[in-house]
Amino acid sequence: MNSSDFLLYIDPGTGSMLFSILIGAAATLFFLFKALIIKIKILISGKKGAIQTDSSYSDYAIDFTNIKNIITNASKNPELQQKRLEAKKQAWMFQGRAQENVADFMIETLSQKSN
Repeated sequence: MNSSDFLLYIDPGTGSMLFSILIGAAATLFFLFKALIIKIKILISGKKGAIQTDSSYSDYAIDFTNIKNIITNASKNPELQQKRLEAKKQAWMFQGRAQENVADFMIETLSQKSN
């Protein structure tokens, strides 16, 4: 073996790092050009409202202007306070599985309310 054989070796960690950099750079360029195209369309049209946005997420949007009132009302609701205490008790009983059990508890509570 001579020294030129070792110059072509890339260990798995380095290869993985280079691959991550390549994917990150490609994603960055994609979104950069997408934003640039949108800005050019806005400049050409002369109107800010000319580009239609996707409103399919609006069913899941939170009313951030009223979020303080929503949180305050939820924290003062006696039924919800009781449910939070039950969820805490359930979580501490099963350390390590707390998230899974709290999620199951919340799903069960929601299904009982919908019935």
